[in-house]
Amino acid sequence: MTMSAGCSLLLFCDDSVEVHYGDKGRLCLSPCGAEFMCEKPLPEAHPVHKPQRRRHRTEFVTSSCKDQVLEALNFRNTFALHPFLPSNLIPSGKRTRLMTKISEITWPSMEDDTGCVTRLEDGTVKVSSVDGHAHLYMSIYQQEFSVEYLCELSHSCMPKSQNKENPVSNDTNPANGKTKDRKNWKYSSCVLQEDSKSCATNHAFHYTWLVQRYSVASCPHTFQHAMNLALHFHRQSMLRNTDGSSDICTIIEDDESSKHLRNGAVSILPHTLPLSCPEPHLHRWNFSQSTMEQEDFLMTHPVPLKVVIYNGVLYRFFLDGPLSVEIYPGDGSVFRSEGDNIGKYFKHFYLNDKTGQVEDRLYTVRDLPPDKPRALYSVRSIISQARRFLELCCSKKLSLNSLSYTCCWKTESGADSGVTMPVVLEQCFMPDKGKFAVYSDNMVLASFIDGVVLFMIWSFTNFNKEEVLKDSMSVSHSSVQKHDHLCWCRLQFPNGASKLVELESPGEYVSYIRPAVAWCRSLDDRSQRNIPAPVVTENWLVEAELKKIQRFQFLLENGNTGSNKANVKLCSQPDNDDGLQEEMSAINIHSILEKTSKAIRDIDILLSSRK
Repeated sequence: MTMSAGCSLLLFCDDSVEVHYGDKGRLCLSPCGAEFMCEKPLPEAHPVHKPQRRRHRTEFVTSSCKDQVLEALNFRNTFALHPFLPSNLIPSGKRTRLMTKISEITWPSMEDDTGCVTRLEDGTVKVSSVDGHAHLYMSIYQQEFSVEYLCELSHSCMPKSQNKENPVSNDTNPANGKTKDRKNWKYSSCVLQEDSKSCATNHAFHYTWLVQRYSVASCPHTFQHAMNLALHFHRQSMLRNTDGSSDICTIIEDDESSKHLRNGAVSILPHTLPLSCPEPHLHRWNFSQSTMEQEDFLMTHPVPLKVVIYNGVLYRFFLDGPLSVEIYPGDGSVFRSEGDNIGKYFKHFYLNDKTGQVEDRLYTVRDLPPDKPRALYSVRSIISQARRFLELCCSKKLSLNSLSYTCCWKTESGADSGVTMPVVLEQCFMPDKGKFAVYSDNMVLASFIDGVVLFMIWSFTNFNKEEVLKDSMSVSHSSVQKHDHLCWCRLQFPNGASKLVELESPGEYVSYIRPAVAWCRSLDDRSQRNIPAPVVTENWLVEAELKKIQRFQFLLENGNTGSNKANVKLCSQPDNDDGLQEEMSAINIHSILEKTSKAIRDIDILLSSRK
């Protein structure tokens, strides 16, 4: 994938794209790809002046920024879940017209001998579908693979009412057939000839060969079978290249794990998004003018990162599960973070030129090697940059921003429906600490009395399980995505600053982290012993009211003495009006205390009856 020199490309988790061209402006692409915003600084303008911004439909892009839009669109389609392919932006030589609709493909089995699984000269394993509509390429590093398949071009969405009134049929009556053809031609981009009398030749489907890149650690279900088949072929090749003293247990385990590959598989291809977005009001544009080199960059964006190309190096992030990153410096090797400590350790997979085998080397962030002269890249620089991106992703993951759950192409009626918003499962207040709450996605929020807010993801062992969620009232949590345990938490201070703190070594912030961890463990312990939650969860209110009762009763019992002393003081004062006012005030206080005491006794009786 070619890219302009000096630009940085960012793909977010909602498939939106930002391309930064340094001081020359930037380009933003909506999550669906149907709309873009071009931002260019005005010539000879003061830095405080706002840049020139233009929003257009991607389908009708002009020549002034067509190359930039094509670059951003190509980057999006390479890593996005659903591509956006407008026909007028694809050269005619790359478009294919077929009479059949390709929505699924058939992958071969492990014992297939038709040549669907081959090995190329550079060691890459190629897995082709039985029908020849898709090809998977697994590199010798076995960390990433690319898929090339026939993908249908994007077309306009036909309204449901129009689709019911004018279905595609074989009716060729001259009185109404031509009218139906014209109506269908208005909403369909796959009509060959309007005057054709055969439905078999009147409607065709336009495709193009699309190349997408995926990681072995995060493979979609569509290409799971082909990926496992390629990995199995790699393992078999390595066993054949070794001597005859190979471990027999390894071969047996390999045979056991490959049982599911003995049969073929049918997969549904990803569908393209329509030319017009059904929810354009959900498009979010980042108007911040910060650059990649600034510390506050990406902090204002509500969605975490997915893929970044910065200084020619590709960074791919994984937020589902343990937070990790893969780095592709461009020479074929791969860096991958290890463990749950946000990139403390990185493993480097590289090809040994002498042996021709893939080897690995472990790096630690605290002891990175110095830069080598005439090296293609700096290991210290790319690992430090990856850790910086990981901290930004961790900060976004440790938040309750609802915008990260919404997306324009995830409609309620579509197959990719939006994720159910997490809800509060339980909350508690500690008088000396603050308020603690846990959400259905395992997010823990603690608001301390000094204004500090803690965000933490805790992996519960017994609490917040499926059987617990079924008993919840009026809210379905089955589609709520639960976060895995994260060894870091985020502290947000009253002045707006935030800081990532490791749970194992909190340091000076132990007073915030220890109560939150203890409360999460108590929830797990209570769920394990099947102890129901208390009816009155906020016991601190009862304790506070009981203390007030004691104070009020003391004032009530000693009210007469205070009143007599007040009368003595009133007699010694020369102003009769002021003395009368203070006497009435004492009487009012006495009556108010009696009423308050009676009300508190009623509350005490009510609380006792509930126990």
